[in-house]
This record gives sequence, C-alpha cells and structure tokens, in this order.
Amino acid sequence: MIEHQQIAGVILAGGLSRRMGGKDKGLVELAGKPLIAHVHERLAARTSAIVVNANGDPARFAMLGLPV
Repeated sequence: MIEHQQIAGVILAGGLSRRMGGKDKGLVELAGKPLIAHVHERLAARTSAIVVNANGDPARFAMLGLPV
C-alpha cells in the first residue's frame, strides 16, 4: 500500500466555463464554500502535497494557500 506521505495531488481548474455561463465552476458556492475548497479538503486528507493547475488569474484561488 502507498503511504499518505508519498502522494501528491493536483486540482484541475482550467476549463473555459462554457457550460457554466462564464462562471468559474471552482468558485461556485456549495454549502457556503467554493467547490474548489470542498475538493481541497477531501484531497488534503489523502495527500501530502497539493497544487492547482488553472488558467487565468491565479489570485482567484489564493484562499486555498496552494501553489497555482
């Protein structure tokens, strides 16, 4: 079994938002938090390092405290 410390995660957030009417899907709120924050929480429980792969302005994901 692979140990938790050996796994890195990547959150893919680079779509063009065509199906979302131009809204950034990762920033759409669910239960008071952006969707990307929900993904980050679940991934953080299983990985030792996480990065975000995104197009556009990386500052929009600053609240995660992750490299973009």
